[in-house]
Amino acid sequence: MRCFTCNTYVADTWEHFLREEKKKNCRVFFKRHDVKLMCCRRMFLTHAPVVEDIKTYSNVDETVDESNTRFMCRVAVARTASCD
Repeated sequence: MRCFTCNTYVADTWEHFLREEKKKNCRVFFKRHDVKLMCCRRMFLTHAPVVEDIKTYSNVDETVDESNTRFMCRVAVARTASCD
């Protein structure tokens, strides 16, 4: 994982941040791990773990919640483009 703005490599401190996040002591964490730029801090503070949520949707219709909401995941029309 790299910072979107300055391209600094921040993945090496990600696991440490997850452990510290439970303590909610981000200021001390950033000083200890030398994360100085605000754009790099944003990478840690605004991360939203959505992978587990996305994995629940498949390419088959599936009941998602207790109110029997169904999401149609199949593509109804296949579209192709002609290169002629």
